[in-house]
Amino acid sequence: LVFLWFLIQCLQNCRLIAAWTRPSTTAFSHWPYPRIPTKKHDLRMTAAATAASSSYDLIVIGGGSAGLTAAKFAATTLKKKTLLIENQLLGGDCTWTGCVPSKSLLASAKAAQLVRKLVIDSSSSSSSSLSIVDWKEIQQRYRSIQQEIYDKDDAPQVLAEKQIETIQGRATLSSSKTVTVESKDQSTKIYEARQGIILCTGATPKPAEHVIPGLATVKYVTYEQVWDLPELPQRLTVVGGGPVG
Repeated sequence: LVFLWFLIQCLQNCRLIAAWTRPSTTAFSHWPYPRIPTKKHDLRMTAAATAASSSYDLIVIGGGSAGLTAAKFAATTLKKKTLLIENQLLGGDCTWTGCVPSKSLLASAKAAQLVRKLVIDSSSSSSSSLSIVDWKEIQQRYRSIQQEIYDKDDAPQVLAEKQIETIQGRATLSSSKTVTVESKDQSTKIYEARQGIILCTGATPKPAEHVIPGLATVKYVTYEQVWDLPELPQRLTVVGGGPVG
């Protein structure tokens, strides 16, 4: 409710939210596993970009859950001409590296545990004989759920139906009413925001070896990369006790 009230005030008063929260979204090449979204997803976003104008009432930077909510509210409720800019893949952490895959993984884990319990309770079998799960199938399940949610709620074609134009690229605030976007082909274009700019840039992991001494000597993954592990680890240490951890 606080977020919606704040958003309405910004839109009605035509004010600029002027704070750039993240200097870089570059993936770190030394990490042991590739960062998602994958190249396939990036190309899909580029091909489906719908920005056709250079002047809008509002520009939303960041296509995660906050940016999508802001853009949909502005376009459908307030009837503002809206541009949504995303550097990677629409849906952000929630769809690709947070809420959706983690809840899907929890559901699979609970189902596996329930099967073990039922079988063990009804026989003399030990849990060790029932500990094997098909990690590839589990990964396929949460990836299919991710794709389904993306196609239904986050894809550029869906947003276009709500009169939201989208573009993929890295945004820079060039003035109080203009945004410069560098596309994947390194071309740039300036877009005007007549009534305001909303920043929903989210977060990205920083190199953990800069924070945890000695971590650079071992293999590790971040919450963005753990979903692409080729095999289910037999042991796993989680550093950080927030919702994802």
